Amino acid sequence: MSKPAKSCLQFDGYEVNNAHFELSQYYECNKEYQISPTFSLKISDCKDSKYKVQLSLSLVASDENPLPFSIEVVMTGKFFINLETENEVLKQALLHENTVAIMFPFLRAIIASLTTTANIAPLILPIVNLVEAFKNEDITKEPSL
Repeated sequence: MSKPAKSCLQFDGYEVNNAHFELSQYYECNKEYQISPTFSLKISDCKDSKYKVQLSLSLVASDENPLPFSIEVVMTGKFFINLETENEVLKQALLHENTVAIMFPFLRAIIASLTTTANIAPLILPIVNLVEAFKNEDITKEPSL
């Protein structure tokens, strides 16, 4: 059996920058809710082929949107891209597609854990394709997020 090829995109872990959960006044134990979270993405070029990718989810209860809870999670993943030749198209694809695909399962687990720990029915986010939503996000040239 041959050895698998090493990816030019390396994931160096993530950190949760903010995790906020608040049970709302609209909470009813056995009621079904329509939940539409808002996602955001920020990509920061940290020099030397290192990048920070910040993925966020926000879901806010209000009078207009009576949800059982409000939740916000902001996480930052650290990535390194090692390309043998400068290929801007590949780099953009890696940053806008692969990094989000790597981070999304961790975000799903964090959301499920927060809601389970709050002793309510856990929110298990469905598998969604965020690539299309984020394909035109700019990469900032900041040292960090």
